[in-house]
Amino acid sequence: MTGRERLERAIHEAGHAVAALALGIPVHGVTIRSDRDSHGCTRIADEGSLEARAIVRLAGPIALAMHGLPASGCGRDLREARALAAELDTDTDRLLDELRTRTCALLFDRDRSRELGAVTLALLERDTLTGTELASALLLAATPRRGVGGWLRRPRGR
Repeated sequence: MTGRERLERAIHEAGHAVAALALGIPVHGVTIRSDRDSHGCTRIADEGSLEARAIVRLAGPIALAMHGLPASGCGRDLREARALAAELDTDTDRLLDELRTRTCALLFDRDRSRELGAVTLALLERDTLTGTELASALLLAATPRRGVGGWLRRPRGR
């Protein structure tokens, strides 16, 4: 797998994981390793409304689009999101547009965007994250940052 493929997979799977957690759906793990069925996987609890589950499906392709990357290979996610939307409303296209808008708003939120970056980096480092490792990556994203010198220097006068 090329470096670009790894990056695309990491962003895609991070999108699913961050969206699920933001919507209160537990994530058991996430990987960018391929198996015979996919190029990566985010294992989420089978919980949440149909709407929330559709947003989680859309979050992978939308995370890629946020970074100007193609959503090729996302056909299964898009089909599953459409099927979930069809269960909710007869005007599937209108609902999918609304769900895409909500997914964009969710992922473009400053905190979610930081979380997306932290999970992407963690996946690039380790390929696979358990639920606990994912929580650690999100905690790291929430930690206020100061310049490097701010962490190393002691306050004057002490």
